[in-house]
Amino acid sequence: MIANLHNHSLYSDGVEPPEKIVEMAGHDGIELLSLTDHNTLEGYPRFEAACEACHLSYVTGVEIDADEPSIGYRSELLAYFPQGGEEAIAPLLERKRQAALHSVTVALERAAALYHCNTLSIKEEMEMAIRETGFVGMLSHKFTYLYLKEKGISLPAYTILQNSTEWKEIWSRNNEPTHDSLTEMISLIAASGGFPVMPHFGFFCALNPTLMLEKED
Repeated sequence: MIANLHNHSLYSDGVEPPEKIVEMAGHDGIELLSLTDHNTLEGYPRFEAACEACHLSYVTGVEIDADEPSIGYRSELLAYFPQGGEEAIAPLLERKRQAALHSVTVALERAAALYHCNTLSIKEEMEMAIRETGFVGMLSHKFTYLYLKEKGISLPAYTILQNSTEWKEIWSRNNEPTHDSLTEMISLIAASGGFPVMPHFGFFCALNPTLMLEKED
């Protein structure tokens, strides 16, 4: 079976609506598909309808922010629910949504001071999201960049700005409330009938290759 189980749509930091992702997957011969937007399942009604219309099998999934201080891990965790049960993690996803809004609010406060623009607001950025997509998804770094441009702030191309000191200062991870620990999330997902998968593992371990070595007793 040909599967693609890690995809992001406009509901998080992807560029396509759920229907387009399904269309492209069908064109490429994918037989099993999952939509794993960051910290949200909001795209699933559209995704499921598109999969059913195309007779494409799918499994419910999501990618959730996670921390595990004991191993210095601060990244994400994929969660899949082939038998259902994803409703049990709704409170967790709501906490993530609130944390994300907090991070964007702090980033806008820092941008307002840096660019001397005191009219920036999270409410305006959310209104822009609704105008652009019809809903408020993940207000990603790039979406905030577009909002700042709309406010008349002169910025270089995003690919240049995102690696700059000023952008990293605006989006310092110190903005973010503490995430649920990796251990807690794995337990919750398993208890809900799902199974967790650590994404980007090679990237994480490349920073500390010894983590990939089996320790001897």
